[in-house]
Amino acid sequence: MKFLLFLAAIVLVIVALANLGPMILFAVGAWLLYLIYKQFMKAESTAGKVVWIIIGVMVLSMTLSNITALVGVLAIYFLYVLYRSWDDNNKKGARVYE
Repeated sequence: MKFLLFLAAIVLVIVALANLGPMILFAVGAWLLYLIYKQFMKAESTAGKVVWIIIGVMVLSMTLSNITALVGVLAIYFLYVLYRSWDDNNKKGARVYE
């Protein structure tokens, strides 16, 4: 059983590393969308709002193209769950010799 958990952990690490670039770009895109939204709300002229909407649509398309980053986030979450279960198994089976 431990061997299968170890193999699953290796696969999850590979998946997380393969999606590291899209995860970074997805986070940058979400941050930029937040900044664009704040600037859109500050803009008082209609032309300014239109410019911010156009920029926002371009950044949104960049962000949505990196939606595969969610696979990497799920892989990191499952790695965390595996680590927690592995740690719990070690604590239950540990024997203290005095």
